Amino acid sequence: MPKAFISYARDGGHGENLAIEIQQQLQAAGFAVFRDVIGLKPGDVWYHKLEFELETSDVVVLVLSEKVRKSKWVHNEVSMAEEIGIPVISVLAEKVRYPLWLRHLQMLDFAG
Repeated sequence: MPKAFISYARDGGHGENLAIEIQQQLQAAGFAVFRDVIGLKPGDVWYHKLEFELETSDVVVLVLSEKVRKSKWVHNEVSMAEEIGIPVISVLAEKVRYPLWLRHLQMLDFAG
């Protein structure tokens, strides 16, 4: 079963809602999906768990929102995926200026 890692910022807004929708669609299509709020369990060392889940994924789906633009954690997740050769699919959740570290990726525009 293919595995997807969803990278996003928990902000209670459109970006987070889109991450949930993408998770549901991927699961319906037969993917195992890791998203932090469903994948982290009490007692997990969250940094190690995130690293393991990322390293064992086939694809990273990045949901870009204003909060993501400023997130060092998301930047680290994308950098790690690229270093180990995992494809990153960027989804634009809201109209934001692309950060420099993402300008090389073609975006899917769901900002409307």
